Amino acid sequence: AVQYDSAGRYQEAFLAYREGIGYFLPYLQTHGASDSPLVAVLRTKVTEYMARAELLKQRLDSLAREDPPIEQSSAALARIHITPSTGHEPLSTSSSCAAPPLASS
Repeated sequence: AVQYDSAGRYQEAFLAYREGIGYFLPYLQTHGASDSPLVAVLRTKVTEYMARAELLKQRLDSLAREDPPIEQSSAALARIHITPSTGHEPLSTSSSCAAPPLASS
């Protein structure tokens, strides 16, 4: 999550933070009353992850409002006509340039 976040990949970061919280919460629910150092560390991590995930969610929601709806983008793409091309001229069957036979093993 932190790596995605640092790289500016906020959607992936949000999902990874959420997944991390999902891993830690069941443990905290069963061992949360314990005074173990592990519980304290996990509690801190879950709090940090939840705060950062909430900020990312707000940012992603804000960006989604700024972008045009997908339906409009899809309609624009549907109006574009692309002709497939490999960048090469088509080969004619009467061409005198034949590929060499494959070597047999």
